[in-house]
Amino acid sequence: YRYGNQINIGLWNLYQLANALYPLIEDAKPLEAALNEYRDNYQTKYLSMMKSKIGLFTDQDEDMELLNRLEDNLHLTETDMTIFFRNLGHFKKNSDFSTCLPCFIMEAFYTPEELQGDLFNTWKQWFTDYSLRLNKESLSNIQRQEKMDRINPKYVLRNYMAQLAIDEADKGNYELINELYLLLKQPYQEQAEKEKWFAKRPEWARHKVGCSMLSCSS
Repeated sequence: YRYGNQINIGLWNLYQLANALYPLIEDAKPLEAALNEYRDNYQTKYLSMMKSKIGLFTDQDEDMELLNRLEDNLHLTETDMTIFFRNLGHFKKNSDFSTCLPCFIMEAFYTPEELQGDLFNTWKQWFTDYSLRLNKESLSNIQRQEKMDRINPKYVLRNYMAQLAIDEADKGNYELINELYLLLKQPYQEQAEKEKWFAKRPEWARHKVGCSMLSCSS
């Protein structure tokens, strides 16, 4: 059920549903047709969703390759995905990042000091190509950011946040639960007074049970 296997486990689940429905339908052809369409439909929707997350709203031949490289790059160093995609909205067309990546991008990396040498050059090439691709979009920087901010949430319920709220609730204090409830009612809004929750996982939560280690039932 890991994220990278969602397309396959989704298809497996649909196969089981088709097997359950077959005794009622007694015709395999429509079931097989639906299953055959699934993968293409999934890929089409996934491409559209991911393109919108990086501010691409028209179609170009290089889009899939650009996204595949981005996904590869995000595995090169530990990255906070929520911060990365949200802050990507600040990226301006024709930005100059010849010596370093924009600071708002660096904020998403847990160990930004790793971005040197080949790793930096890999990211630099991607952002160079991304900037060129953005020039094919008609939206201004501000218009694109507004659309991206409606797609990429600023706030998500991170495991450590939930654990902090649970710990406080165990003491009879429900203030943090209420605070997080109100925060997450508007996850796409800036909510400047709640900026502390727009942050990478703290180091103390890296190996803490309930924050980094969860059972399926959790």
